[in-house]
Amino acid sequence: MLLTNEAADGGAFLSADTFRFVAAETLWRLHPMGPSATAVGRIRLAHGLGWLTVAPGIIAFPREGVIFMAPNLPDGKAAAFERTVLSVARENFPPHNFDPARTEANRLARVSDLGGRYTRSGRPSAWLRERVVAMRDDWMMLEENSDGALVLTLARLPEVVGDAPQAFDRTFHEVTPYRYANKTGDILTLSPYRMGGYAYLNGVLYHFTGPLGHMALIGSLLPWVLIALASAVFHIKSPVGRPWRRLAWFTLSGTALITGAMALEWFVWPFVMYTWDLPVLVTLWRVALNIGLMLILSVPLLAISFTRRGVMPERGIAFLLAGPHLALLTFAALALFLITVALGLAGNFTAL
Repeated sequence: MLLTNEAADGGAFLSADTFRFVAAETLWRLHPMGPSATAVGRIRLAHGLGWLTVAPGIIAFPREGVIFMAPNLPDGKAAAFERTVLSVARENFPPHNFDPARTEANRLARVSDLGGRYTRSGRPSAWLRERVVAMRDDWMMLEENSDGALVLTLARLPEVVGDAPQAFDRTFHEVTPYRYANKTGDILTLSPYRMGGYAYLNGVLYHFTGPLGHMALIGSLLPWVLIALASAVFHIKSPVGRPWRRLAWFTLSGTALITGAMALEWFVWPFVMYTWDLPVLVTLWRVALNIGLMLILSVPLLAISFTRRGVMPERGIAFLLAGPHLALLTFAALALFLITVALGLAGNFTAL
């Protein structure tokens, strides 16, 4: 009734304006040949078809006025149900005419560099632990071949079903700019933007993270970064002068605030939000984290001022180690800032 705007008696279910607003008007679109969204749901275009998943076990084809339903669909069988439905639809429905969309897509300007690391964002979460798990276990890497094809590496391969399933083909060839397909019928849509860009693969949305989204790299660096910043403790009673002691306190205080806030984000966030219903506490520790970021970001500025003003040790082992240690603290402070950016904490003050 809603998809075709026709009631049982053959009349209109909704007024024309209401139907256009609810079901026909596009709210957003990722690519001329890619998915678009209406208030009813996200309409996907692939394999010569246009369909949307209304709910688990309910797939609708608006143009054809047909809905496939699988009552009590078991967990984990949604992908198998979708592939079966699309197989039936391809055999029985006439294909869409994609020529206007293909013409529009061909006008997009190509870029010289496609690829990088993406993280799945179909299940966004405000909880740090869930974001980290997604970055660690649900990522995609794209590399461009010399012939222009994209080679895709997935942390989790898509489910393959059927009597004679084909292995997932990792090589995708261009259909139109930013639109790729492989031999097994999988469709990859890319954003023309790198920072904040997306990749859309078989109904799953990924966002571009680049090296900052590599959790193995972040996980290996974070302990060393914190140890390096903690080494500022050696300057708490520095005989060189008050600027060095101020550097030590800024570094240690900032590191303590950031570490404490990240620990609260990791262990306490769900209890504060869902058990205690006190989101103001999340806001408070995120304010503390960002104050910590301001303190550690002052370290590079202080290091530059020390060298310009000549506030450096003049003899002994301190003369040899002061410069390298300042450089170490500077790089560690910048690295910690970038890590908080990658984890979605820097500049975030709200509970959600």
